Amino acid sequence: MRRSALETIKEYDMLPQGSRVIVGFSGGADSVALLSFLYEIQQELDLKLLVCHINHQLRGDEARRDEEFCRKFCAERGIELHVFREDIASAAKQAGKSIEEYAREVRYERFQQLCSSEKDRIATAHNANDLAETILFHVARGTGIKGLIGIPAVRGNIIRPLLFCSREQIEAYCKENALPFVTDSSNLSDEFSRNRLRHHVIPQLELVNPSFLKSAARLSKQAALEEDYLQKRLEQELVQMQLSENTWKRPVFQALHPAMQQRAAAYWLERCSAEISAKKISDVRKLIDIGGTLELSKGQYLKAMGETITLKSAPKLQSFFSVPLKMGENRIFDGKILRFSSINRGKYKFFANNEKDGLKNAFDYDKIIGVPMIRQRLPGDSIQLYGCSSPRSFKKLLNQKKISLEGRSRLAVISDEKGPLWLEGFGVRQDVMPDEHSKHIVTICVLEE
Repeated sequence: MRRSALETIKEYDMLPQGSRVIVGFSGGADSVALLSFLYEIQQELDLKLLVCHINHQLRGDEARRDEEFCRKFCAERGIELHVFREDIASAAKQAGKSIEEYAREVRYERFQQLCSSEKDRIATAHNANDLAETILFHVARGTGIKGLIGIPAVRGNIIRPLLFCSREQIEAYCKENALPFVTDSSNLSDEFSRNRLRHHVIPQLELVNPSFLKSAARLSKQAALEEDYLQKRLEQELVQMQLSENTWKRPVFQALHPAMQQRAAAYWLERCSAEISAKKISDVRKLIDIGGTLELSKGQYLKAMGETITLKSAPKLQSFFSVPLKMGENRIFDGKILRFSSINRGKYKFFANNEKDGLKNAFDYDKIIGVPMIRQRLPGDSIQLYGCSSPRSFKKLLNQKKISLEGRSRLAVISDEKGPLWLEGFGVRQDVMPDEHSKHIVTICVLEE
């Protein structure tokens, strides 16, 4: 184990001379081996060790036992220890995340909290078994080359010296050096996906190939090498495509190899903090092929028109305001005049008999529910227009007419207690349209100020 760890440190330049190392320490065999190994070489590399233990408060007395073990282990060696107690179960529920996911986030937050300079390193005890489990987990859920890396040996200031050491080698190191450790009972349960891979899948693969862990490690290194090359190639292609910070050449994108198109699509999704999935990437490529606008994340859009691809932020919606409409009253809205005029029954009969579309901007004032408001569109707005069997979302209506983001932000809406009753450019809600019995008919005309 020692030789493998030293080779990994050297290969990835993990520990510059004089580094301050924050060691994640659970008290299990892996972290005991890692801490003991770093303690052993600290003088040689002029390292300063700082240990961090997180008590997740998930296993009652067993968690307290682990904490006490870590305190005693570090005290006996004079190593500085920081202990954090976190109520992971409650916090994860409140955050709407799984316990595994939330616990991982908290661990790395606390590790980073203890860093004080760019030279500091965070060392975790991930090993070759963890690496193989992670690759298989990604394969099972669906992955690309990046997922085949599994666990990177170095990510930012996080290092994993034991990544290519097997659990068998680690436990042998503990035995040879008479190192005590604790066992987390949750690792023995098949409740978690990773444990099922550990207990059932990997043993079967080792029957097929006794060197499976080494094969998985080679795959990880090869995937990391190819991922690095492809990312650098993507950066070059983006430079060739770019017209400005948020605009790229559409024909250049369309001429790219599909593999590069997928990476560029993932780049735009990442820029918007959107979910990066096979479907989302496919949607971006289709959009750029046929043209139009696609929402990548809330308020962030990708637009493909003509010769350009543009990343845009939707303008913030202005607050709506109540407008008690009166016959013949005009209102100013975002540089436009909304002119309201009353018409008599004679004109209604003319429109109804000869020009039905003329009534799409007319409503029966008496059919309005509550106080009408003029406002900008809001998320979730919908309207049942004349001739439609059910309400349709504004988003769908606007997409069908390919109205630009700027145009959407300026559209006027009139709403009552039931919801939108008129959308500029589309018409009025079916249930407020005038009929032969209407006494107060109002038409809406939009003029630029």
